[in-house]
Amino acid sequence: MDPFAQPALAALLGSDDRAAELARHFGGVGFALLASPDELAASGLSADEVARISASRLLANLLIAPTPPARLRDPPDVARALSNLALLQHEELWVAAVDSDLRPLTIAAVAKGSANTCRATPGCVLAPVLRVRASRFFLAHNHPSGNATPSPDDHAFTDRIRKAAAVVGLELLDHLVITRDRWTSCLTGASAPLALRSVSSALDLERHRHPPLATGERRHIDSRKRRLHTRLKGRIAARFGAHPDLGELARRHRERDLGATKAGRLQGGLAGASIKALPGAADHPREVGL
Repeated sequence: MDPFAQPALAALLGSDDRAAELARHFGGVGFALLASPDELAASGLSADEVARISASRLLANLLIAPTPPARLRDPPDVARALSNLALLQHEELWVAAVDSDLRPLTIAAVAKGSANTCRATPGCVLAPVLRVRASRFFLAHNHPSGNATPSPDDHAFTDRIRKAAAVVGLELLDHLVITRDRWTSCLTGASAPLALRSVSSALDLERHRHPPLATGERRHIDSRKRRLHTRLKGRIAARFGAHPDLGELARRHRERDLGATKAGRLQGGLAGASIKALPGAADHPREVGL
């Protein structure tokens, strides 16, 4: 566990003692952060403290969300694309539909269940695949228990979906079970460790994408800001005096805008009156209104 994890938890809770107590209750800071809101509330946290931890977990999930690869060539690609399932405290079933070149057309959740089960019909699984006119697809769901071995129900469900897909001309490429540290294939039995993207690596990537400005560049930008600010102050002083009353300036601008609006309405009224006074205007009412 990152040495900064417990201080960060203490910052969320506003107390080192509360953070240490919560870590002891769940057997570690990591397990505390992965606990459900109900489990956090049962540990003695207030509603506000539970909300803070839940919000921090949501932000962390957004930060470490993997970028879908250009192609889902095999189960490891699918496991990486859907690795966020490993952090959930309830089961979810996702579908990843691909074209003939294995490029992802849609990656979507199709069912949400409880801590140990998730039910879905062939219709709700195949609907997003048919919607994007894909020919093949992957399935993946998570086991919050941490056991990556597919259950008998998982195998039965996989066989049911495979047969239903064949009826409408679709091919199920694989169905993965994802846990916090492994993934396993329901079709082939293949299994491998799951490498979750860490928050620190995500921050490093963001720093690489948006590097900080060099000292010279920052000074140049600050200098330009100061010059623009000085120029603007000079223009205001030349027009309204050295120490203008901002409230008075706002009032003058409102009066000017109101005067322009009234002048526009008056000009429009005079133009309308002139049109009505033209010879033959009464004979062409549609043209008068243009």
